[in-house]
Amino acid sequence: MDNKKQHKIEILDSWKSSFGDIRCNAVLYQNNKIIANIIESFSHDIIYDTNKENTFKKYIYDNFDKYINLPKLSKCSPLLKEIYNSVCNSDSCMCYISYTEWKEYFSDRFSNKDLKKLKEEVKKYNLGDVLTFDNDNDNMIIAWGDFQMCFNDNRYLKGRNKDYER
Repeated sequence: MDNKKQHKIEILDSWKSSFGDIRCNAVLYQNNKIIANIIESFSHDIIYDTNKENTFKKYIYDNFDKYINLPKLSKCSPLLKEIYNSVCNSDSCMCYISYTEWKEYFSDRFSNKDLKKLKEEVKKYNLGDVLTFDNDNDNMIIAWGDFQMCFNDNRYLKGRNKDYER
């Protein structure tokens, strides 16, 4: 049986990022069941179709297994989830946490044990290129723009309705 018949992709949104690429948020279905919510990035060179949604869907169909095998955000630590949310909500698609910000906004909720867990997740999920630590004098943690494309944000998939928005 053709896998595309078992798969469905719903594009929820698309936008131009501050990096000049075009990103889309999509929900993936397999056998009529929602299995993933992902973000993907496309260069302007790839978006050649007058209906960019067709281009998004074709690429996602062609790489469907990659997306369903992404780490599930629901299984990640609270600190990683908070950084992910910050990246997704940032106009720059990045998250900078300075040492001062850590002390003011994070240290009352997260401990050194949480930082250690985050560093273990970076290794486990091979995120070293998109989430870095102590890389300059000011920033304790930086999550780069591609960080948001490394996960299946499955946290809100159950009970999802048509008004779902990330």
